[in-house]
Amino acid sequence: MARNPGNRSRRISELIREAISRILIENVQNPETGLLTVTRVEMSADLLTARIHIRSIGRTISGPDIAEILDTRKDHIRRRLASRLNLKYNPQLVFAWDPSPEIEEKIDTIMAAEKNDDD
Repeated sequence: MARNPGNRSRRISELIREAISRILIENVQNPETGLLTVTRVEMSADLLTARIHIRSIGRTISGPDIAEILDTRKDHIRRRLASRLNLKYNPQLVFAWDPSPEIEEKIDTIMAAEKNDDD
């Protein structure tokens, strides 16, 4: 019975999400970055690259700046990840700011305005 190839990617994504979340809390988080959260991890088809989407609560610097800070520390984070997970290949890390909450808020505002206009 053949397994769904997407299952392996999802399992590895979840393992990486949990491990990176802990690494960020233990080694990166500070008052400037606020409380860092990994919202999702997307793996490339070959499982050699992990795109890590992050959010922050209580930050004093912009979200894209936080992604840049993490990008400068990605080698350190990658080594920590390798020590926590026993993967055949340690993926390259790409950090990206997750704009989803801002987009959702804009959509909600537009929908509320449209609803008020209809009334």
